[in-house]
Amino acid sequence: MQTMSSFFGWLFCSKDSSMEILRNDRQFEPVRILKTGPHYKEILCNANGNLEVAIAKVFRGNAGMREYAKEFELLTDLKHTNIVEILSKNTLDGFHILVFRNLMKISGRIEMRILFPPGSVQSLFKDLLTGLNFLHEQKIAHRDICPENLLYTEDGVLKIAGLSNIAIIRDNIKQIQLKGFIRSGMYSAPECFKPAPYSGVEADIYSAGLTLYAMLVLYNPLSTEQPLHKRVIEIINETGKIDKLATNLLVDMLMALPNKRTSIPRYLQYPFFTTTIESAMPELLQKKRKQWI
Repeated sequence: MQTMSSFFGWLFCSKDSSMEILRNDRQFEPVRILKTGPHYKEILCNANGNLEVAIAKVFRGNAGMREYAKEFELLTDLKHTNIVEILSKNTLDGFHILVFRNLMKISGRIEMRILFPPGSVQSLFKDLLTGLNFLHEQKIAHRDICPENLLYTEDGVLKIAGLSNIAIIRDNIKQIQLKGFIRSGMYSAPECFKPAPYSGVEADIYSAGLTLYAMLVLYNPLSTEQPLHKRVIEIINETGKIDKLATNLLVDMLMALPNKRTSIPRYLQYPFFTTTIESAMPELLQKKRKQWI
C-alpha cells in the first residue's frame, strides 16, 4: 500500500512540476495536460495573450533528456512543409521543453463524424503521401501513421507528427527490417502481426491507406477478428459508397503482400488526386457499424 501511495504521490507531484515549470518560463500559460508519456507530458498552453495556441512537450529525467535531444535533432533536420515543426525549445531546472503549434487533428474530425469538404480529402492525403515520401527519401520509416498523428492547419496543410517511433533505414530503402507494431496495431499492416521481419517503408504505405479509408468513411473499421486486409477490401467492394477513384487507390495501397504495394510517387499519379469527390455518406457508417464494434 505504501508503494502504491508513493507512486500516486510522485504522479501528482510530477504533474504539478511540469505545469509549474511552464509558468516559470513566463512565455506560456499552461491550461491542461493533454497526454502523459513515460518521460514527458504534453501540455496545452496560452501564449502571448492568445488562447490555446501552443502545445509544450515537457521532458523529465535522464531518459526524457535523451528523448528530447533525439526529437529536437530529428525535427531540426527534417525541414518540410508536411512535417510538424518546433516553435521553440528551452531547458529549465532539469526539465527540457519543446513547443509546437496547437493544430487540429485528423482523428478529431473522424471521431466527431464531420465530413471533409469536397476536395479536401485529396489535398490532405496528397500532403500525407508527400511528407511520407520525404521521410522515406531521408531513409526514415515512420512506423506510426494514423489519424492521431496527422495535424492540419486552418489553411488545410497536413503535418505529420508522432515521430518518436521512427526507424532509420541503413542501406537500401527496401532493406529495413522490423518486428512488431506500435500502439494497439489498429493502423498497422498485416505483416506487422507476424513473427518474421518486414519492411517499414511498405508498412507505412499500408497504414496510409487505412488512414485514407478512415478519412473517407469517418469511422475506424478495425475492431473485429476478421483479417484486416480481407475486411477492408470486403467493405470497399460491398458498399459502393466510396468513389471508384478512391477505391482504386485504396485497393492498391492495401495489398496484403508488401511487395505488391507500389511506390508513393506512383500513387501520387493516380486520378484520385485530380478529381473532386466527397466523403462516404453517413448511411455507410450505420450499415457497417455492427461489424466494426
